[in-house]
Amino acid sequence: MVGNKTKGIALAGLAALASCVSPNSGLERITQEPSKTPAPANGSKPSGLDYSATIRDKYLARIGVIFADEPVIQTSITYSNDFFNGLSINYFENRLLGNGELTETDLTLRYGASQKDFNWSVKADYVFLDAFTPFRDALEVGVSATTRNLPLTIGGQFNAITSPDNTREVGTESILSARKDFQLFDRLTANVWGDVHFNNQYFIDSDEFSVANAGAGINWNVFGNGLLNVSVDAQKQYTLGDEFENQEVIGASIGGTLKF
Repeated sequence: MVGNKTKGIALAGLAALASCVSPNSGLERITQEPSKTPAPANGSKPSGLDYSATIRDKYLARIGVIFADEPVIQTSITYSNDFFNGLSINYFENRLLGNGELTETDLTLRYGASQKDFNWSVKADYVFLDAFTPFRDALEVGVSATTRNLPLTIGGQFNAITSPDNTREVGTESILSARKDFQLFDRLTANVWGDVHFNNQYFIDSDEFSVANAGAGINWNVFGNGLLNVSVDAQKQYTLGDEFENQEVIGASIGGTLKF
């Protein structure tokens, strides 16, 4: 269990990470991806499909739990329609790379919008998780916001989760995050990011526990139009207590956006 003093240390660490990123240069899901600052809402972009397939050396959930200590492939498809501006639906799955076993599916409905100085979104996420948790089916709802016009993107997120049959206590997760993107060359970008999670009964039967993450990635926009992207990333996770061990994970992705 992490006390107020540890939380203060965690927040200070996040601030230190932010201060180390140069401001002059021009990475909710509980288990789905390495924790990232929420992406901007769809805004006024055309209807489209965002897709990605990522291979990772293990499945490290952002709350400090390893859901698969072996290579996995994670697939994500997001559909958005310009008629319902800001509304999107995402399907995500995780499979063991060795035998192809499906261990998780997520179906997420999200609505978001862009304001002058920030982006915001709300979501509802139905999760089926074949892992060592107190339940397999879960319903998660959440709200998030990120800044738009600062040298460093700052984000905040709050999620609540419960089992559909209401047989367990409602779990909560609060996230503070920071991210910086760099333009290296014409089609090559890089990013660094960090976050701190404060959790209570969130997917596991444990009271207050906290985790910090730091990561970096590099992305190549192959054709310059977003149709095909190739990226690699690495993440280091620090547990702020005795619940879990510090872990790291690396991954390589291929993805893009089909607009129509």
